[in-house]
Amino acid sequence: MENASIAKILEEYAKYLEINNEDFFRVRAYNAAVRSLLGLDFNIAEKLKSGEDLPKIKGVGKNILSHIEEIVNFGTFQELEDIKSNTPEILIVMNKIPGVGAKKAYKIYKELRVNSLGELEYACIENRLAMLEGFGEKSQNKILKNIEYVKLSMQRRLLADAGETAEKIRRFFESLNYVEKFEIAGSYRRKLETVKDLDLVIVGQEGSSVLEKISNENFFDEIKRGGEKLISAVLDGMQVDLRCFDKSEFYSALHHFTGSKAHHEQLRGIAKSKGLKINEYCIFQGDKRIEVNSEEEIYKILGLKYVPPEMREGIFEFRDDIDFSNLISEKDIKGIFHIHTNYSDGSMGLQDILDYCKSKNYKYAGISDHSRSAFYAGGLKDEELLEQIEKIDAINAENSEFFIFKGIESDILPDGSLDYSDDVLQNLDFVIASVHSGFNMTKPEMTERIVRAVNNPYTKILGHPTGRLLLSREGYDVDVYEIIRQCCRNNVAIELNCNPYRLDIDWRYLQVLVKEGGKVILCPDAHSKKGFEDIKYGVFMARKGGLPPDCVLNTLDKKEMTAYLLGNF
Repeated sequence: MENASIAKILEEYAKYLEINNEDFFRVRAYNAAVRSLLGLDFNIAEKLKSGEDLPKIKGVGKNILSHIEEIVNFGTFQELEDIKSNTPEILIVMNKIPGVGAKKAYKIYKELRVNSLGELEYACIENRLAMLEGFGEKSQNKILKNIEYVKLSMQRRLLADAGETAEKIRRFFESLNYVEKFEIAGSYRRKLETVKDLDLVIVGQEGSSVLEKISNENFFDEIKRGGEKLISAVLDGMQVDLRCFDKSEFYSALHHFTGSKAHHEQLRGIAKSKGLKINEYCIFQGDKRIEVNSEEEIYKILGLKYVPPEMREGIFEFRDDIDFSNLISEKDIKGIFHIHTNYSDGSMGLQDILDYCKSKNYKYAGISDHSRSAFYAGGLKDEELLEQIEKIDAINAENSEFFIFKGIESDILPDGSLDYSDDVLQNLDFVIASVHSGFNMTKPEMTERIVRAVNNPYTKILGHPTGRLLLSREGYDVDVYEIIRQCCRNNVAIELNCNPYRLDIDWRYLQVLVKEGGKVILCPDAHSKKGFEDIKYGVFMARKGGLPPDCVLNTLDKKEMTAYLLGNF
């Protein structure tokens, strides 16, 4: 068992403690232990199983260590299972509503005695929430609006979460000797930010009742309905539709069930104009069936260039000015920016980051801890930032093949200024300017705030431009098109934050950015080793937006990146 897996279970326990209004210091202790585990350079499970003496781990005392031992042996621990079974579901649901939080959720539950999202919604409609101490009409209206958002989010999963279930399915199907071919289609294959369900296209060995056999494997949590060619199942609470086809139909079916609806509507129109008809089984020319042996053949028959799955959204995939053969891939990324260290709320030290990045064959990294206004995330005071700068300079002096760029993720203050003086900022190679608070401004106010930050000569990157958290909160109200224009005018790159909760800037704006001559930078916003892996989700979104490597800043080599940050590229 990996340290990250153990940390995730402890983090879950801390969240349940918070939801149940338990002692603040206890919650903080478990979260501190989580950060310590993520920063270890050894596998704690292996040491425990071997009987070796553990070195002292900051924040991991006798009680938490006993929980870790239970996790290693049983995959969970009793106190977690107890609190989970005793926590009312509505408390968990209310904590997903933007603007509520653990303390308010507990107060609503105790004083209004609501037991479902519907009851809470009704309480808002009846104005009972506004009369509760600490809320008011404005807060009530905001919560009522956000309940609709939560209703939608409960039906969907983040791409990364859907990916965990999809990977389980992939491993299972690869073990079945009676399945000749299979592929996961649908919005997951298109790498949409959120996924409602998973669609499988399957070819069984000749003569085998493949879906019946799958139903009898006891792999899925539930089989909702069965049939010879289709079954609907549930795994990890997610619906999975399995469809079986003949071998000759596989690629037509895969293409059809990959979608999207809008893409197929346009494709059917193109086919009709050429006297063709396309469906999930094959292409028809009159009564003649045209079978295909690849998805590429489908587009070729229709006289079109091949459209990769990520781009099949019915938005701009049929434009002539996008080169699908040259979309960015993960191998094009030469360095990583937006990394948090243990100077603020990250779990890795500078040397750890250097070693890890070199192991991934990156040529450079950009360190950007939180700035001093972000006190909740251990933001760096002036003297701490200057100390970090000195340490980075010393590391760079000893490493000729790898370079660490010195930066900060500076909060954009309400008036649009950055929260360090020019005397401090001039010591940095780059500044990521981000909004982290004050989300309730009007659209003109928020736009002016960000525009002012973008016009600051020290700003090199605009971080997560709309502030959205997928399935948790909408972005703040801002004129994205004006922000793009201002960034391009000031040679400021726009971050595509690769964290699967953000994926911000939205890929739908990327062609606007390209047209304006701007640059995107893919940033994992990494707080731990695991966070670096999120770069792949940013690549997915960049591909959905039709970006070639030369539109993405961190495909530059070290020399080119240095020139860009100096304004000489």
